[in-house]
Order: sequence, then C-alpha cells, then structure tokens
Amino acid sequence: MRKLALLTLGFVGLAGVVLALQQKYPNAPAEVVLENDKVVVQRLISEAGKWTGEHSHAGNQLAVVLKGGTTTFKEGGEEREQTNKAGDVVWVDAVEAHDHKEDTDGEFILITIK
Repeated sequence: MRKLALLTLGFVGLAGVVLALQQKYPNAPAEVVLENDKVVVQRLISEAGKWTGEHSHAGNQLAVVLKGGTTTFKEGGEEREQTNKAGDVVWVDAVEAHDHKEDTDGEFILITIK
C-alpha cells in the first residue's frame, strides 16, 4: 500500500510540473497548440496597451514574434522596452514574476522548454 501511495504521489507531482510549464497569462489568452515531453508550444495574443498580468516562466522559452511592436517589461520594480518585428525569435530565460504589455496588438508563438 505504501508503494502505491508513493507512486500515486509521484504521478500527481509530475502532473503539477507539466501544468506549471503551460504558461498562464491572467489578461491574455494563450492556446496550447502542441505539448510533448520536451516542449509546450502556445499561441499568445495580447491586446495593445493591456498588461498580460504578472506571471513567471517555469522553463526557458523561445518567443517567435508573429506581429511586432514595442514591448514594455516590468520586473523587480523596473521597466524596460524592447522592439521586435514579425519574424524575430527571442530567447527568454526562466524568470521570476514579471509583467509586460505591447504598444500594438501582439501575437506570438511561445515555445517553453521542459
């Protein structure tokens, strides 16, 4: 019985890790388009001028910019801007809680490495 309980806890813990890698953005819809044992691929659409909502990244990400513009990042009490055009690919380290908004409607493919 003890082995079964530990095995069950192991599966529950693994499920929690998988769910944690599916990014949640409180104010922007992110659709999972592919998930396997190596990556989670999501399509994120952000509304111009609206913060996505504070979140963190459980794993490193590649962000493929489908609709470009200037992004304002807010992290650790500081703000910075980054401009990208459609087709740019940006590496994003797994980071602590932060927020961001776009100056125009944005669209991205986010590939989170497990």
